[in-house]
Amino acid sequence: MRTDVEIVRGTTNTFQITVTNVFGQLYELGANEKLLFGVKKNHTDSTYIFVKTVKIGKNGVYTVTLHPEDTELCECCRYYYDVAIQSGDNFFNIIEASCFHVKKNITKWGCDG
Repeated sequence: MRTDVEIVRGTTNTFQITVTNVFGQLYELGANEKLLFGVKKNHTDSTYIFVKTVKIGKNGVYTVTLHPEDTELCECCRYYYDVAIQSGDNFFNIIEASCFHVKKNITKWGCDG
């Protein structure tokens, strides 16, 4: 499933991700699992702009928090992100590559774009 995200550069933003299993039931991460939210300039890049790790949730709902320093140096443009569960050396995508839009904040950072 694709889900686009927008954030104003250099601000705090939180959003929730609900994790379900193949039967549509809420899924709780195991002790050796974590949720990864990664942002790249291009979806084919091997390097991430940043990665957020979430290990604690409730009833299959996990909160990702982006802090100002995560995006304050980003250009105002479109990036790509996805969300995966890491279990040991295995990765299972739960949100396929989607757009991550960084918008300008004219009162502090400003930008061309």
